[in-house]
Amino acid sequence: MSGITTTIRIHKPIEVVFDYVTTPCNWIHWQPTSLQVSGCSTEHSLGVGEQVTEEVKTSFGGRRRSITWTVRERDAPRHWMIEGQLAGGSRLEVTYMLASDGDSTIFERRAAYTVRRPLLALLGPLLRGHAQTESEEALTRLKEILESDAPC
Repeated sequence: MSGITTTIRIHKPIEVVFDYVTTPCNWIHWQPTSLQVSGCSTEHSLGVGEQVTEEVKTSFGGRRRSITWTVRERDAPRHWMIEGQLAGGSRLEVTYMLASDGDSTIFERRAAYTVRRPLLALLGPLLRGHAQTESEEALTRLKEILESDAPC
């Protein structure tokens, strides 16, 4: 499994950050590829076994795809992991690790994926670089939203 890790300091309590990032209806505000989230569980922080479907714009090529995410692990407010499957057999895992540091939270996002299509596997380094850039943009947006005076 290949992947990327991105980390940022957010000047908000760990519980606030955890609840925001694990509530799917918020994803479209800070994830650059997230277009829409649907399912019966989009308005609250998801627990183990809960599922949502996310419409995304792929990071390479801009195609729209659907991913059904299932929460596999949750240890609030420090750890959360979801797993998704795409058509064609590609598998995704996204893990959030949070640590309290005074009045701030260190937020780490790990995205791991398995690519089943040979052509995409050859493009791995290019795709990884593009995904890294998008992940950094996502965390920058997240920080801006949570540290703003606007209600979450």
